[in-house]
Amino acid sequence: MSTDELIKKQVVETLAWDDSVDASDIEVKVNNGKVQLSGVVPTYKTKIDAVTDSWVVEGVESIENLLRVEYPPGIELPNDDELKEKIEKKLEWYPKINASEIEVSVKDGTVTLEGVVDAIWKSTRTEDLCEDIIGVLDVKNKLIITPEEKVSDETIAENIVNALDRNLYVNIDSIDVKVENGIVTLLGNVKNWTEYNSALNIAERTFGVIDIKDKLAIKY
Repeated sequence: MSTDELIKKQVVETLAWDDSVDASDIEVKVNNGKVQLSGVVPTYKTKIDAVTDSWVVEGVESIENLLRVEYPPGIELPNDDELKEKIEKKLEWYPKINASEIEVSVKDGTVTLEGVVDAIWKSTRTEDLCEDIIGVLDVKNKLIITPEEKVSDETIAENIVNALDRNLYVNIDSIDVKVENGIVTLLGNVKNWTEYNSALNIAERTFGVIDIKDKLAIKY
């Protein structure tokens, strides 16, 4: 069995194992460690979770998500106005996000988020909160990150490097951190998805970061 065949087999098995993911109509292709997911899934959250599941398989270097969301027959879907209202109410219930600064629009099930948040993790969290709402087909995140206080690039870089160094799953020697005007660039090779995801999460949760350029490569 070739490496790609083994990766495909393990991705398929992982998707089948996850009881929260309906992978019955997902097709998996692998070429040189690059995974492509296509087919139909019953919810937008399943589309996102299928990617997360696939990353845990050793040998996966990248994932192309071509999955389409088609809700099963018999499910009563909200119209765009109703979906917009559901999302707005959910954002209002989340205490760490200022929902009054976020504009939600919906067209044919595609959600667009616009406005301002003061931290990049809040942008990600806002998008995440839309995932499991019935009727969502896709999410376009156009939120702008504007920190409440100015932080120097040197301070941001130092805080990220220190956090990477403290992290059990990250080899600090394999990652280079550059910061310019609050935009963080992560460069280097990491050994698996856990290290890759840990590094991105650290950058995302560091105060003052307004954007992340991901130039990390997974090399087993």
